[in-house]
Amino acid sequence: MDDLTITFGEGWRLATWSAPDAHGVQLLVGDGIPSGWTALLPEGPWGLGGWIAVEHQGDGQPDRHPADSFGRPQRSPTPDLALDVLHRAAVPAALADEVPVPDLALGRATGWTPPTDRGLGDPRRDYALGDGLVHLTWPGNPGIQALEQRGHQAGWTEVYDDEGNWAALIAGRLVADAADNEPLLADNPAEALTLLRLALAQNVGTQ
Repeated sequence: MDDLTITFGEGWRLATWSAPDAHGVQLLVGDGIPSGWTALLPEGPWGLGGWIAVEHQGDGQPDRHPADSFGRPQRSPTPDLALDVLHRAAVPAALADEVPVPDLALGRATGWTPPTDRGLGDPRRDYALGDGLVHLTWPGNPGIQALEQRGHQAGWTEVYDDEGNWAALIAGRLVADAADNEPLLADNPAEALTLLRLALAQNVGTQ
C-alpha cells in the first residue's frame, strides 16, 4: 500500500491493482479501515465519463456514491480529485472516532446575515460531501462558505476575528460547547466546515 501521510495525514494508505481489468480501482484505507474506492466510469447514459468516488458504509451495508444535483454519480477529472472526495467525506467520522467531540449547542446570536442574503452573487456549488449536503463558496469572498442540506441552508462558516479564527454558525448563532456555551473557533476554513458538519450531525438547532 502507498503511504498518504504527507497528503492526507497519519494513518491513510492507498491500495492499487495493476491487473488489466482493474479499471484503475484504488482503495482508500484510514487506520486500517476501508473508507471507499475510486474507479474510472466510462461515458454512458449518465453523462460524460470520469472518476467516481464510492464511500464504504460498513460490513453488510451497501456502498454509496456522492451524487450530482440530478442524482447521477459525481465524476472527477482525475483519480486524485476522486480520492480527495472520499477523504473529505471521512474527516468528520474520523474526528468523532479519534478525538473526544464535545456536546455542541447554539451560543449567542450574532445578528450576522446569512451569506446567501448578502448579495455576494451566485455561489459555486460542490456536491462532493454526500449526506444531502451542498458546499457553497464564493470565489470573490474567500472568508465565508455555507452548507445547504436538502434544499435549505443548514449553516455557514466565516472568519470570526482579526486573528483569522473561523466560526461556524447555524441560524445566525455561533456553534458552541454545550458545557459552557462558549463559541468554538477553528484555525482554518476546513476545520470550521468540519465543526459545522459535526453540529449538524448532532442535530444542533433542531431539538
